[in-house]
Amino acid sequence: MATEAKGTEILGRNIRPEKEYKVKTYDFKRPDKFSKDQMRTLSMMHETFARLASTALSSKLRLFIKMHVASVDQLTYEEFIRSIPHPTVLAPVRLDPLKGPMLLELDPSLGFAGVERLFGGVGRKIQPERAVTDVEMKLLEELFSQAFLANLRESWANIIAMQPQLGQMETNK
Repeated sequence: MATEAKGTEILGRNIRPEKEYKVKTYDFKRPDKFSKDQMRTLSMMHETFARLASTALSSKLRLFIKMHVASVDQLTYEEFIRSIPHPTVLAPVRLDPLKGPMLLELDPSLGFAGVERLFGGVGRKIQPERAVTDVEMKLLEELFSQAFLANLRESWANIIAMQPQLGQMETNK
């Protein structure tokens, strides 16, 4: 009776020492998960999102707003956090059925301009010298929900039917 050589189980797979395996190195400091075609698709989806969100914000704020995609890049979370201004408003969004959240960032100077416009002001861009109040945060949550979430769902509709849900918005100040 022949006995089978026992190997080591790694991630549910039996790895045998006599068999040669290819090992692919992965640099966690420089993630490259997406191909160029996937990056182009993401760019097109976000251009659609920017167009739809511009229209929604323009009608909500009664002001001409034009959004566009500046770039679509892959970077680590640490690089992203270091690149955002202080203070800023961060909005986590769950993208059910996709795993993991998406993080939207809003410069408070633009957020304050939107809030000022909602209260009947001209909506000028100002650099805030203070933190966002609870009332302003609630108005920003409504703007995010109305102008961004439905349009995010629509811009991704050709790829996947998802249900974005806004999490608790925070500031980094």
